Amino acid sequence: MGKTTERLAAILVLAIGLILLAPPIHAEAEPEAAPSEEALAAAAAAQAVAKREDSLRGIMASREAVATKLRARQNDLESDAAVGRQQEITADITALSLKLEELDANFTEIAAGIDTKSFETTPKAEQINLGQEVRELLAPLIKELKRASSRPREINRLRTEITEAEEQLELIRRAVANLESLLDGVKDRRLHEKLKSELASWQEQLQKTETDHDIAAQKLDQMLSERTSIGDAIRNVFQLFFRSRGRNLLLALLVTGAFLVLLRRLHRQAMRSGPLQQPANSFWARVFNLLYVLATIVGGILVFLIVLYFFGDWVLLIVVLLLIFGVLWASKQAIPKFWIQGTLLLDMGPVREGERLDYDGLPFRVDSLNFYTDLVNPALSGGHLRIPIGDLSALRSRPFEADEPWFPTTVGEWVLLSDGTYGQVGFQSIEIVDLRLKGDSHKIYATRDFLSLSPLKLSTGFRARATFGLDYGLQSIITSEVVRTLETSVRERLTASFLGEYLIKMRVGFEAAGPSSLDLRIVADFTGDAASAYKIAPRLLQEYCVDTCNANGWVIPFGQLTLHVAPNTESS
Repeated sequence: MGKTTERLAAILVLAIGLILLAPPIHAEAEPEAAPSEEALAAAAAAQAVAKREDSLRGIMASREAVATKLRARQNDLESDAAVGRQQEITADITALSLKLEELDANFTEIAAGIDTKSFETTPKAEQINLGQEVRELLAPLIKELKRASSRPREINRLRTEITEAEEQLELIRRAVANLESLLDGVKDRRLHEKLKSELASWQEQLQKTETDHDIAAQKLDQMLSERTSIGDAIRNVFQLFFRSRGRNLLLALLVTGAFLVLLRRLHRQAMRSGPLQQPANSFWARVFNLLYVLATIVGGILVFLIVLYFFGDWVLLIVVLLLIFGVLWASKQAIPKFWIQGTLLLDMGPVREGERLDYDGLPFRVDSLNFYTDLVNPALSGGHLRIPIGDLSALRSRPFEADEPWFPTTVGEWVLLSDGTYGQVGFQSIEIVDLRLKGDSHKIYATRDFLSLSPLKLSTGFRARATFGLDYGLQSIITSEVVRTLETSVRERLTASFLGEYLIKMRVGFEAAGPSSLDLRIVADFTGDAASAYKIAPRLLQEYCVDTCNANGWVIPFGQLTLHVAPNTESS
C-alpha cells in the first residue's frame, strides 16, 4: 500500500512539472509557416495515391460489368435461344474473356506500380519475311531492338489512346445528353422503355471509355514520372552496356589484341631465326609474309567470334556476322584486285622490285615492294614516294641500264626550252623545277610541264651560228680568199676573248647567194662550261665579222627595193 502511494505521488509531481513547462496558449493563432518541401512531396504523393485509388475503383467497376456480360452470354449459349447463333455468342465470350484478362493485368500494373510486361517469358512470334533459319538467327537481334525502343513506343501508344478516348468521350456525352433530353418529352411507354435501354447502353459505354481513358492516363503519368534526365539516361545506358554487352565486347577486343600481338611476335621470331632467316625480299619470305597477313585477318576475326560465342552474346555475334557478310558482299567485285595485289606482294606481278617504272609522268626505281611501296628518283630533290600497293596494279616496270638518266637535267646545268626560255637549273623536285634566268630572276615550272618543253642541255656543249652577207662585188674571191681571211680573223679575235678557252672548233663557209648579198655561215662549237654565254656567242661572231670587213674594205650590202614602172601608153 505504501509503494502504491509513492508511485501515485511521483506521477502527480511529473504531471505538474509538464504543465508548468508547457508554452502559454495565446488567444490569437500564430501565422502558419510556409509548407516545406517534405510537406509538398507528401501532398503530391497523397494526391497520386488518391488518383490511383480512383483508377483502381474504375477498373473494378468495369471488370464487374464485363463479368456480368460474360455470365449472361455464357447462359445464352446454354439456352435454346442460342440455336443458330453459337458462333456469334462464342466470339462474344472470347472477346469478353480477353477483356477480363486485360482489366486484370491493368489492375495489377496500376496497383503494383510496375510494368508487368517485363515478366513475360514467352516472346511473341516475330513475322519476318525471311526463311526459317534466318528468322531464328535474327530473332535475338530484333527482340533486343524492340526492347530498346519499347518505352518511347509505349508512351506514344498511350498518348494516341488518350486522344482517341477523349474524342470518343465527347461524342458519347453528346449522345447521352441527347437521349436524356429526348426521354423527358416522350409519352409513349414502349418508346420510353426502348430509349431508356439505349441510354443505359450509352452510359455503360461512357463508363467503359472513361475507365480506359483513366487507365491510359495513369499509365502515361507513371511512365513520365519514371523518366530520368538526359545525363542520368546516358549514364544508365553506359552502365547497362558495360555490365553486359560492353563487357563482352571489351573482353573480345582484348583477347583478339593479345592474339594479334602473339602472332606478330611469332612472325618476327620466325623471320630472325630458322629457315626463313634470309633477305626480306626473297620469294619464300614474301610468301610467309603474305600468309602472315591472311592469318592475322582471318585469325583475328575467328578469335573475336569465338569469344562472343563463349559468352553467349548472340546479339553482338549476329551484328559482327552481318558486318562481315556485308563487307564480303561489297568486296566481291574486288577479288581480281586482291589477286593482282597478291602477285605484286610475291614479286611476281607486272611491277617488280629493283626495276624502273613511269609513275605520274616521271621515272622511278622500285626500291621496296610491300603493302606500301617505296619509289625513288635519285635525280630529284625529295624524290621518294610511298604509295599503296593498289596504285601499282595498272603500272608496268622494266629492267634498266646503269647509265640510264633519271631526269634530263641536274642542278646547275644551263638549258634552253622550246618556249625560248634560257636559264640555269637552280632546283628540281617531283613537283617543280626552278630556272634562274639572266639578271637573277627565276621562272618556276611544274616538273611535268618542264619535261613537255623538251629542254635542250647546253652544259654538255653547244654550237653558236651566225650568217653574214657581203657585196656581190666580192663574187670572184668570196669562196676562197674572203672565206680564209674571215675565218682566220674571227678565230684570232674569238681566241683572244673570254670564250677562247672554251672554243672547240670554228669554221666559215659559203652558204648561199642571196637576193642582195653573198651569205657566209660562221659556226663555232664550245664546251658546256661556256653555256652561260650561249646568247652572247652569236653576237660576238657578228661583231668580229663586221670588224674584219672594216679592216679589209669589204662592202656590207643592205637590202634593196627595185621599182619597175610601166610605160605610159596614153597620149598627153
